[in-house]
Amino acid sequence: GRVEAYGDGPSYVFDVPLAGLDTVTYRVQFVVGGRTTLAPVEMSGRTAMRWWVEGGTAFHEESWTLTVDTTRGVEVLDGSATYIGPNFETVQSAASGYAFPTDDRAPSGTLSWGVQSPRNGPFLRTETHDGLGRIAVQQTPRDGRN
Repeated sequence: GRVEAYGDGPSYVFDVPLAGLDTVTYRVQFVVGGRTTLAPVEMSGRTAMRWWVEGGTAFHEESWTLTVDTTRGVEVLDGSATYIGPNFETVQSAASGYAFPTDDRAPSGTLSWGVQSPRNGPFLRTETHDGLGRIAVQQTPRDGRN
């Protein structure tokens, strides 16, 4: 990869060939103490890694932030992705404040994954994790029935 100025500071840029997408570009930034910086030597304190993925032969766009919070002992993921293939099938995914504890605690937050298919109709699955091990699931099957 290479380092380039992007947005409010330096970013690491990688061009990666992916099967079915041709080449996509990853842009990764680190934020320490609210300031964009080069990659930290260690993830201590509140550190965030933001990344964007774009390009390819089909429409492909992602934007994610992973925050490492060593004080609370969690890594928190926020972001979304959209992919539209050559047959206009759309795949979308998202995570909202989805926390991965660094110990044995259960995850918390919301994860969503959806597909809009010309052949099979819509599908949407949303999982809400309560941090105690329970998961509430809402799902609309591909045939559109609830």
